[in-house]
Amino acid sequence: MTEICVRSIRHWYPELHQIYIIYDDLTGSWPDYQQDLQREYDQWFVKPCAMIPYSQLAGVDRCDVGWWRQQLIKTHIDQLVPGDTWFVVDGDVIFDESIDIVNRAPVVARGDPNDPMSQMIDRYVDRALGRENSRVTHDGQYCITSVIPFRVLDREQLQSMRSYVERQIGSEFLSWHVDMMASGDIVGFVPGGDRMVMHEWELIEAWNHLHRPGQYIIEPGGNGYHTYTHTSALMPGRRFRHSSMRDAEVGRQWIENQSITVTDELWHKAQHFHREKTK
Repeated sequence: MTEICVRSIRHWYPELHQIYIIYDDLTGSWPDYQQDLQREYDQWFVKPCAMIPYSQLAGVDRCDVGWWRQQLIKTHIDQLVPGDTWFVVDGDVIFDESIDIVNRAPVVARGDPNDPMSQMIDRYVDRALGRENSRVTHDGQYCITSVIPFRVLDREQLQSMRSYVERQIGSEFLSWHVDMMASGDIVGFVPGGDRMVMHEWELIEAWNHLHRPGQYIIEPGGNGYHTYTHTSALMPGRRFRHSSMRDAEVGRQWIENQSITVTDELWHKAQHFHREKTK
């Protein structure tokens, strides 16, 4: 799926000359993952992608949940990747058109602001920023932005956000998150909605509008299509696909239908990885 993602980026964003793939080397369920990635990527692309392991971020190894690790990585891109501005994309996204998101806050209206998940996101963002009602809204309507899993980030933005949060919580940004996860204050979900759930894009967008008021246009629209959807006949307007499915869930046949050759060895590893993560 990451090959398909990179291929779509190279097609729709040809001006991006260097692509960095930041991969989770802390999962433990695919020991030779780095070697497999490097071998495959060198075959896939004329211009090889640069590879950066999660473990290069000091302290992230204390976090034992992959979903949380990748969020912590995104909030520290400036400590891992050269440059000052980056187009950050989740590895399961497939672009079917070029989507302009520079100085934009893409949002999707959310029907019930009082559902447990919304309350948990609010608790997290408000706690981190030390403010009430800090989430982004549009025309007075409650919105969510984390369902659009790509954004343009910059060095000053991330560094200033972490510094601001650290002043509010009285602790180092990454360590506080890991401690809150270990204590159960930050969780995946609770029916009562009385704890926090980390959503990195919600925090980043709330910080954007607090730190740089007026710079970001709040842009309502769709949150993408399922991986299997044929979008060629659909009208433009955030035509991208994603589903958060692992390769083994997507299926070998569908992947190979995208003109990708999957060896038996790699497919068995993908299946083993999925079994280990779903025990």
